[in-house]
Amino acid sequence: MRRVFQVRVKQTSSSEVEIDLTIDVGSENYDNDADPRLKIKKQTLVPSWKPPQTNGYTIGVLTRNKLHLNPIHAAVQFRPSMRHLSETESKKKTVVSKKVNDVVKIEEQQEAKASGMSRKQKAPGEAKDSVEESWIPLKYHSVNSGISEGHLQKMIARQGPEVSFSMSSGDYLNSLCPGSSGDSLSSKVPLRRSLLEKPLKERFETWLLEGPPLHRFDTLMHVAPDQPIEEVLAVLQELAVLVQGLWVPRTTLYAEFKEGVNGLARNIVLLLFSKDVIIKDDQIHNRLPALAKAMNQVLPKFATRRPTFRDWKLKELPDSNFIKLYPAIVKKQQENWETLEKNIDARAPGGKNGPVVKPSDSSTQANPVEPKGSIKPAAGMSSGSTPRNVMSEEDRKATRNALLKIFKINKTCSFEQISQRLREMAIDNRMRSKGSAKESETAANSIVASPHELREIISEVAVNIHGICVPKSSPDHPEYDDLRKVVIDLFLAKGPDGKLRKAHIIEAANMKLKDVSETAYKKVLQELCVSQGSEWVVRNNIPATR
Repeated sequence: MRRVFQVRVKQTSSSEVEIDLTIDVGSENYDNDADPRLKIKKQTLVPSWKPPQTNGYTIGVLTRNKLHLNPIHAAVQFRPSMRHLSETESKKKTVVSKKVNDVVKIEEQQEAKASGMSRKQKAPGEAKDSVEESWIPLKYHSVNSGISEGHLQKMIARQGPEVSFSMSSGDYLNSLCPGSSGDSLSSKVPLRRSLLEKPLKERFETWLLEGPPLHRFDTLMHVAPDQPIEEVLAVLQELAVLVQGLWVPRTTLYAEFKEGVNGLARNIVLLLFSKDVIIKDDQIHNRLPALAKAMNQVLPKFATRRPTFRDWKLKELPDSNFIKLYPAIVKKQQENWETLEKNIDARAPGGKNGPVVKPSDSSTQANPVEPKGSIKPAAGMSSGSTPRNVMSEEDRKATRNALLKIFKINKTCSFEQISQRLREMAIDNRMRSKGSAKESETAANSIVASPHELREIISEVAVNIHGICVPKSSPDHPEYDDLRKVVIDLFLAKGPDGKLRKAHIIEAANMKLKDVSETAYKKVLQELCVSQGSEWVVRNNIPATR
């Protein structure tokens, strides 16, 4: 029987955790005849690797006949440390290596004298980088404790809206194992065996048209396992468009969308989803009736209706891996969407007596003919498909306050993480009837209603370090903001994936500031960064706020 008796965490890195377990020396599995130097009365568990990304994963709590799912923001695996074996081995070598060590010490003294340095001196960079990090003890609460029970109750929803599942069992199986199911429920989905017999372009065209509406790149590679990635990407860009890192068949591939308002509606839906995974009802209702009706007919193909929030949410999570691995393609596709948006007047075509508009994909120019008497964009609205509302000063202030609350809890965030937290704040405050509900609702609405102004407001309070937003002023230690600015400027100059050493930070700080205390250095780095050995990187993980 083993139990936890101590837990500790590194002062500057929440990913370095150690757990000590007691060992039952009276157990029949304990070897009392083992070498005394190998006997241990406690076992230490340490993380075996850097915590992986856990987007899309949940943990379930089963109570009676109900399953409650909760999103997982981080996960780490612990394994037994073999440190005690290394310590035992070092003791064996102590006697043998004593004479050798004496010789080494003499040689080091001679070298130090020859170079003008005493044996006790170290290089400046080495002296600054060798500060040992301290461990902070934590209190462990067992599964039966009151605190653990309280957290468990928070994971159990009291009530909520019914979740709508629009995917059939056959479609679900094929999304996991593409083209492998011959179930009658998904008879339209081609078998992988037959696809591999076709030329590459025909292979993808068949799969895109007859398969699911949204495709991850890793899944598509199952259809072309023997082809170079460059050729696959070239064919995909010819047949599909990119939405949140997911590949979607071009509108022109479908006969029913080649003429009329239906094709335009499909392109507008994809354009809106290319900006955000959520489309608000207002973004549909402010269009001409015929176009709004056509959009409502297209949306169920790609999204799930959420009546409580009055919006549509994309069925698939964004493919963040593809976005990270192929930034050039993502940028090109984004430019195509911007070109399409500039050439679509979403408020004019599609009325009862309006013209027939030939749709176009994001890689081509779209110039809808504007009929007489068509509605012009109002003041504060762009001529594109997405209304650009002008936020009042009161709304901007409410949004700014909501952002400061997020940065108070989460020291660094990406734009997507900020959007997620704003929505969560609005939902939490609405359910708890908090006084700040209006403030968080205003901030959450700005994500869709005024995304450009939201980015502007973020830039007022934070600095974008290659995709990670960092508050300009520390919410906890504003007295160290001068050093904070030095560190931020160094990361901006380093570029993506930049790393800093303590020596570099101190050197840059001494050039601009008179004196940098060790306390200031630790406080600033702990807020902005995580350590990787002797180097610091910008903190890019965000803990749960609930």
